[in-house]
Amino acid sequence: MAAARQVAVNRDIEITGLGGDRLGRTEFARHVAARIAAAGQGPSVVFGLAGAWGSGKSSVLNMVEEVLTVYTSNQAKWGIIKFVPWAADDIDSLTEEFYSAIAAAMPATDKGQAARRKLLALGPIGVAVGKALVKSLADKYLGDGAADKMADAAADELADQLDNFKQAPDPFIVRFEKLSEAISEAEVNILVIVDDVDRLHSDELLTVMKAVRLLGRFDGVHYLLSYDEETLLDVLKSSMLAGGKTFRARQYLEKIIQYPFVLPPLQVTHVENQLREALSQIATPQAMNQEVDSASIENIIDSIPDEDMRGLTIRATKRLAAQSDILLTLAGAEELDFGDAVLITYLRICYPVVYRALPDWRVELFNDRTEHAGDTDTKVEWLKRISVAIDLSGSGAEDQNSGTVERIYGLLCRLFPQIEGKSDAARQQPRICDKDYFERYLIFGIPVKDLPDSTVLSEFSDLLKGIELSTPSVILDNIDDPDGRGLILRKIRRRLREVAQADPISVERAVHTLTRHLSRANLLDGSWAEPLYVLLARASDGDDATVESSALERYCAEFGLVYTAAVLAHPTGHFIDSDTVDMIRDKVRQACEADLSGDVLSGDPNAPTILELSTFLDDRMWAELSAYAQNLLQTGKARPYELAGRFATVPEHTPGRINLLKPAVALDLFERLVPSAQWAVAEIPEDAALNSVPSGSSLANRVQFAADRMKNPPQPRIVLRRPSNS
Repeated sequence: MAAARQVAVNRDIEITGLGGDRLGRTEFARHVAARIAAAGQGPSVVFGLAGAWGSGKSSVLNMVEEVLTVYTSNQAKWGIIKFVPWAADDIDSLTEEFYSAIAAAMPATDKGQAARRKLLALGPIGVAVGKALVKSLADKYLGDGAADKMADAAADELADQLDNFKQAPDPFIVRFEKLSEAISEAEVNILVIVDDVDRLHSDELLTVMKAVRLLGRFDGVHYLLSYDEETLLDVLKSSMLAGGKTFRARQYLEKIIQYPFVLPPLQVTHVENQLREALSQIATPQAMNQEVDSASIENIIDSIPDEDMRGLTIRATKRLAAQSDILLTLAGAEELDFGDAVLITYLRICYPVVYRALPDWRVELFNDRTEHAGDTDTKVEWLKRISVAIDLSGSGAEDQNSGTVERIYGLLCRLFPQIEGKSDAARQQPRICDKDYFERYLIFGIPVKDLPDSTVLSEFSDLLKGIELSTPSVILDNIDDPDGRGLILRKIRRRLREVAQADPISVERAVHTLTRHLSRANLLDGSWAEPLYVLLARASDGDDATVESSALERYCAEFGLVYTAAVLAHPTGHFIDSDTVDMIRDKVRQACEADLSGDVLSGDPNAPTILELSTFLDDRMWAELSAYAQNLLQTGKARPYELAGRFATVPEHTPGRINLLKPAVALDLFERLVPSAQWAVAEIPEDAALNSVPSGSSLANRVQFAADRMKNPPQPRIVLRRPSNS
């Protein structure tokens, strides 16, 4: 009969409304619900749902409840109530709460309400009697002044209950039978769900077990207890009942729970599905202010080894998503890379010792050694470093074995590709492997010396739209600042792809705005050449036959030949029209020839010189200028050391102030113009050599300094190294 009834219940339960079985739990919940439904109006049954913490027991309990109350097509009605034992302050209150929970599941019918009243009466009376007995029945039915020691209202209520108890109390078993009959007449099946019973103290746990096994075994009232078996046995073992013996704790548990269901372990695919869903929920465009494609989420999942994935619970995946969301929220979703934020959070949760070591490993992570630039630690060195970190923790929380260390190493390589000698040159997002962004991921915010990318990129976007930047401006305030200019430049470089979509006229206005705020030194050192070239190239796309001059000509007209040549010296991406560049080339060649053959700075201190234009000169132009210099030498119009003076810089000296700039001559560049074999150093007149370092940038001073360096080249500096301890 039981088997036939089970088959019938299985047939009656339909769960198509529960949706997809992404975690493999729906079918399991259906079978649990079917077995509970089969118990129906029969004797009370205690079911168990065992599973590790975080494995999804609560979700299964919700599915079971949904199956019994919504998706059952049989006629029997089910009342589901969740009993929360830890809501009570003491054992007596817990017993009362137990009966109140069953009473709450009674239907709203007359018979149901009658059963409810009897349940509520049974619980409080038992509690009151228990308290009275502790006080020796309140000094034998409220004698000897016991009532004076109680609060008036509580004393009156207790006196009434004791009076009833004294006059005609039914034995508990009689009242229990009457209550069982009342529940049966209510025509409802009751399921009392008790979740996380393993989190109770031993005395509370035994009280719950006693209530379930003895005080609440009414026909049609069934129980579903959820617990982690290992933890539950530990709690029972610590009680006086088990006396510290595991086998006695297990025997007691088997006596209480008649039908234990063990939650099947999640497969890696199920955990991946759960993690995929959890990450998708926090990666919405509204939350991220950007689009996180499915490929990014898949890359995150692929970066977590299968061995680690198998150890994740449903709760762990939700925790990972929630903690990642907190990091992204505090730092700003647009200020971090989504994938890196999730993986660094995973490292923080699962391998905290390694996570805390990251700041100490900064030099190794970024391969930022000064003595051995370019060297990278080998994999063996990294495995040893990780192993030592775990070993020194002494926590035992992270299982130190080769597999664990290998997995941590793989995760670090995913976050910091430079560990394996790889680069991420094409990155656009603020990755943790970039020194500019490393600290953000560890302090959950923007460091004091950092600048928010969102602000920089917003202003850069305005520039591309032709909008003038108003003060204060993050870009304009930092573009020439010694501390902030490099940071601004690097952030703008990452967004240069956006230039191709901007309007050429607006872009031309942007390149002029940026150049106006850049110092001469910043322009000539080539650091800003790349973004300015990209902007100029896009501005040139707007040139057509209707305009009298090109964007490049207009730029040269405002900022001069030196600035223009400095930008064109670093072509990248989309190239500027060759005819226009050839025009600039001709002007550069002519300016260099003028400098070699005369003193151009005496007439115009801002006149372009060959030294300033040297970054623009390619092999063909060097060859052309070398031929020009040879002609000057052969015709006697110049001597080698005089031409070398064009490659010297002699700063002005201000009396009373220390000049940090030292005279210098770029003889390596001069050698491209005139080979060293033709310098004729022995023929340099003695009076051309210097008795003291000159001051001032006049051509005479520069020639003197160049002649002195050619005649008396400085000796190579010898660096003494301290011997190593080895």
